[in-house]
Amino acid sequence: MSNNNSRLASLIRQMRAYRGVSQEQLAQASGISKSSISKLEQGQLNPSIKTVQAISESLKCKFTFNIEPIDEE
Repeated sequence: MSNNNSRLASLIRQMRAYRGVSQEQLAQASGISKSSISKLEQGQLNPSIKTVQAISESLKCKFTFNIEPIDEE
C-alpha cells in the first residue's frame, strides 16, 4: 500500500466513523459500491478524483489536495 493510499484510507475511515456512517450507508450516498469503499479503506484501490469527491460530499467534508514543487538539490 502506498503512503498516499494509506493516508487517504485512514482519512476516509476516520471521517466515516466521525459521521457515524457505515460502509453500506456511504456506498449508497456516494453511488460507489460497498466493496470499493472497503478496498479504499484498506488502501487497496487507487480512486479517481471523481470518486474521492463523491465520498467527500457524502461525508460532508472538504476535498483538497496540494501540488507542490519538490526541492531539487
